[in-house]
Amino acid sequence: KWTIQTFFLFMVYPDKYLFMKPTTTRNAAAAFSFDLKYKKDLNWRSYRNLLAFGKYVADELEKVGGNLQPQDMIDVQSFMWSIAQGRLV
Repeated sequence: KWTIQTFFLFMVYPDKYLFMKPTTTRNAAAAFSFDLKYKKDLNWRSYRNLLAFGKYVADELEKVGGNLQPQDMIDVQSFMWSIAQGRLV
């Protein structure tokens, strides 16, 4: 599963990696019109696209500045989850 396979990298290296919770991540990406090219089976292309999406979100938050500047990918993941749940849209 995506969640299990990506969670530990995220916890050990939160400045670099994200973890994939498929439905939530796809909803967040859709809110940004970002195509993850998600596939149910584990594959590098989908994960690489998730990392690119995370970098895009981090860059956009840095442009806004203030309290929204992410310190690491945990902040980015939290923002993505808020978007996916419709809390910020």
